[in-house]
Amino acid sequence: MLILIPRHPDRFTDFPKNTAYRSKEDCILEKTSLYVVDTFGETQKFYQSASFCVLGGSITPEGGGHNLIEPVAEGCAVIHGPYFHHCPELYSAFIEKKASYLAKDVQTLTKIIQNFLIIPQNSKIQSQRAYEVYCSTQEEIHSYLDYISSICKEIIVKK
Repeated sequence: MLILIPRHPDRFTDFPKNTAYRSKEDCILEKTSLYVVDTFGETQKFYQSASFCVLGGSITPEGGGHNLIEPVAEGCAVIHGPYFHHCPELYSAFIEKKASYLAKDVQTLTKIIQNFLIIPQNSKIQSQRAYEVYCSTQEEIHSYLDYISSICKEIIVKK
């Protein structure tokens, strides 16, 4: 089953049959092929139970990259695309130490996912490597989190 956690759930409303939605409290059945987490503030629990994730916001130039710290901190292996201009230094640290997988195109993305599905140990090894990088770069990570927090506070104040 694929679990999809869209950043903008309102843009994702037309899914195939056998899709369950978190906001509707749909039950996950044996035939469920897609589970859409269209609620906010719950990514942590899904990262904790996933062996790997694909950060979709880094697949297209418009995305600019999502925070890869969230899944890494929860022990989830990370696959991302080449577009991470919102936080290049952070991604670079993981790429340099082979602590994340960079999928430059659909073929590479498919191969990485197949690798993780066929040999689950590979995602465990990658997530351990990523967690080591995460622990070694705590200071830099905290500065990013402080920056993100300040942006969130600005948004809240404007409302």
